[in-house]
Amino acid sequence: DVWALGCTALELLSGAVPWHEHPEATNGIALVYVIGSAVPPNHHPRLPPVAASASADDCDSESNASNASADDGLADGPETISQTAADFLRCCFAHNSSDRPTACALLEHPFLSRRTAA
Repeated sequence: DVWALGCTALELLSGAVPWHEHPEATNGIALVYVIGSAVPPNHHPRLPPVAASASADDCDSESNASNASADDGLADGPETISQTAADFLRCCFAHNSSDRPTACALLEHPFLSRRTAA
């Protein structure tokens, strides 16, 4: 599902499993309860800081910008991610599952849809 895709993308971007900083991270059953009972804005795992040069994208709930930024979606340093990557993760982690884009729609997100010239 799209939530799991976000978890996988977050782990790839950050190098750490989602919720690794949570006290219940080693207890899978307890962590499922924590995740299931969480409410916005704390319903998703902590995202790495966004690079300072970033701008907003489509699913960013903190801004309604609809144009893709010029960044490439990759981390600008070992501790940051781009706004495009953060926006992709926010799309995946929408609290209400009906608010999450479909997998097909996410293929068009700037984080995944950027193509490099051959």
